[in-house]
Amino acid sequence: RIGILGSSASAAAGAAGNALIRATADKLPELRAGQAGLLLRSLVSSPELLNSKAGSSLRDGLVAMLELRTQELEPAEAAGLVPALVKLRANGGTQLAESISRRVSEGTSAIPAQEVAAAAAGLTALRVASPKLLEQAEKVLKQRVHLCTPRAVVQFAAALSEGAAEHETFRDYLMPAARSFISDFGPRDLCSLAEAFSKASVSDPDFLADLAHSLQPKVGDMGAHEVSVALSVFSPVAYAVPQLLPAVADRTKGLVDELSPKQLAHTMW
Repeated sequence: RIGILGSSASAAAGAAGNALIRATADKLPELRAGQAGLLLRSLVSSPELLNSKAGSSLRDGLVAMLELRTQELEPAEAAGLVPALVKLRANGGTQLAESISRRVSEGTSAIPAQEVAAAAAGLTALRVASPKLLEQAEKVLKQRVHLCTPRAVVQFAAALSEGAAEHETFRDYLMPAARSFISDFGPRDLCSLAEAFSKASVSDPDFLADLAHSLQPKVGDMGAHEVSVALSVFSPVAYAVPQLLPAVADRTKGLVDELSPKQLAHTMW
C-alpha cells in the first residue's frame, strides 16, 4: 500500500502514505526479514515518500535491519531486492548489496532465470557481484537459456562481461539467444550487448554487424548513453552498415546538452 499511495498525485494519498510509514516504523521489530524486504521495495517505488523525512527514516531502519538479518531471506527474496538497492546506491544500498550478493549466490537454482539475470546485472552495476555469484549466473544461463526473456539476455551479457565467463558462454549461448530476439531489442539493449561482447573480448564481426543493422532504423530513439557507446563499439563494422555511424553522429548533435562529462569524453574519443 505504501507504493500505491506514494504513486498517487493527491495530497490526501500522500498524507495517508506518510501516516502508514510512521505506523510501519513502530512495527519494525515484529517484521520478518522477507516482510522488511517487501516494504523496502515498495518504499523505493515511491520517490516522493522515500525522500520525505518519515520515508528516509523508515528506509534507514529497513536497511539496517536487513543487513543484520540477510540470512533469513530466501534467495529469491534477496534477488528481488536488488533493483531497489541499485536505486539506493547512495543511501546504504551498496553496503547491504554485499550481503545480498552472498545470499543470492547460495540459491540460484531455485530462482527464475530472468530474476538471476536482473540480480547479477544489478549487483555488477553496484560493483559487489562476487565471483561465486557470476559463476552461478553463468551456470543458470547455460542450463536455462531457453527460458530467458530478451531483457534477461542483455542482463546476463552485461553481468558476465565483468567476470571470468568463458568465451564459449558468449558464443554458444548468449549470441544465439540474442540473435533470436534481435527484433525485440531497443537501442539501449543493442548497444549494451555490443558493449558486453567487446568487454568480454569475444569478437564476431557478423554478430556485431547484425546488431548494427538492427540499430540503424532506431537511431532516432537513442539517448545520451547509447550514442556515447555506439560510436566506439560499432566502429569495427562501419563497413558493413555505412550509414549507421553518420546517423549516430547526427543524433549526438541533438543530445550534446544531455551528455555527462564522461559520456562526452567517450563520444569525442
